[in-house]
Amino acid sequence: MYVVRYWNGRSADSSLIIGRNFDFYVGDKFAEDKIVAFYRPEAGHKFMMVTWGGFTGVVSGMNDRGLTVTINAAKTDYPTGSATPVSLVAREILQYAGNIKEAYAIAQKRKMFVAESFLVGSAADNRAALIEKTPDTIALYDPKGDEITCANHFQSPELSKLESNGVQMKESASPYRYERLHELLQRNGPNTVQKTIDILRDQRGLHDKNIGMGNEKAVNQLIAHHAIVFEPKQLKVWVSAAPRQLGEFVAYDLNKIFAMNGLSSDHEVCDSANIIPADTFC
Repeated sequence: MYVVRYWNGRSADSSLIIGRNFDFYVGDKFAEDKIVAFYRPEAGHKFMMVTWGGFTGVVSGMNDRGLTVTINAAKTDYPTGSATPVSLVAREILQYAGNIKEAYAIAQKRKMFVAESFLVGSAADNRAALIEKTPDTIALYDPKGDEITCANHFQSPELSKLESNGVQMKESASPYRYERLHELLQRNGPNTVQKTIDILRDQRGLHDKNIGMGNEKAVNQLIAHHAIVFEPKQLKVWVSAAPRQLGEFVAYDLNKIFAMNGLSSDHEVCDSANIIPADTFC
């Protein structure tokens, strides 16, 4: 999994832009269909998430306060007991948090049995931060700049020195993808939604080397269930259509969707005027 966030000087209009690839693979059929779900709970905030049939947790989503949550797996020991699933912690954050401080408080009070990174973007704070959590430790990583990036390893002083994180850095493609991301960021200048999508679709290696389609070192490994881009202050979101990150990025205006009181008939709710075209690679 892979996330990039920009705000202030790193964004063309100074507002927060968030993009991520959800590189979760359980077979080609799994990534063919996805559900963009919108919720109006009895308590808490209205929110949207990208999911699949039978899954109630959150891996990528945004609420009506412009708070986003995306989760990224980190290296962990095998669980020895039950605890709260990571995706349900992410859902609780979406439903009840309005800023980074509130999101951290929710994550802090829940016991988990695996290690995970929660990247939280906040329109209220106009910034993003990384909540890194293991079964027994939690840390808030905030680089204090205008961007934050995340692959599949911990970055905070508290958790980056863990032995398991060292193994992850040594044995996985996470550091390589992280370095490639920074290479792309440096050449792009002030960011836009289109530039974020271009990065999420990138299949090259460091220094634009051709490393072959589907290489695990690429930002776009051609296995993702979905890619997603958020503009929290505007309450706008773009979700990739099949195949992978290569189809259209379908736009949704949550201001309009959350203002609805249900639908009297089935009809399309996407923002058709702002759909991003499919990758020419298709």
